[in-house]
Amino acid sequence: MNPVYEKALDAIWKSINGGIIHPNDFGRVVEMFNRLLDANKKPDHVDDINNYLQKKHGVTEDVSHQIQLIYETLLHSRRGFQFWNEQFMHDLLEN
Repeated sequence: MNPVYEKALDAIWKSINGGIIHPNDFGRVVEMFNRLLDANKKPDHVDDINNYLQKKHGVTEDVSHQIQLIYETLLHSRRGFQFWNEQFMHDLLEN
C-alpha cells in the first residue's frame, strides 16, 4: 500500500463515525480522495484501499468496499466521460 494512502486512510477513519452514510462522513471521504487525486497520488492497486481498511482498522467488507467505490468513481470521473453526482452516490450507498 502506498504510504501516503495509509496515512490518509488512517486519518479519515479516525475522523468518521464508522461508516460513510452520514453526510459529513461521506463528504470527508470525498474530500480526502479529491485532494489525493489533485496531488496526483494514487494507491499502488485500487483493492489496497479495501484490504487496508479491513486489515488495519477492522472495517467491515461492506463499508471498506463503499469507500473504495467512492475512490473508483472519483478516479473515473476525472477521465472526462463521467460526472460526479454526490447525492446519487450517497443514495446508492445508503440502500
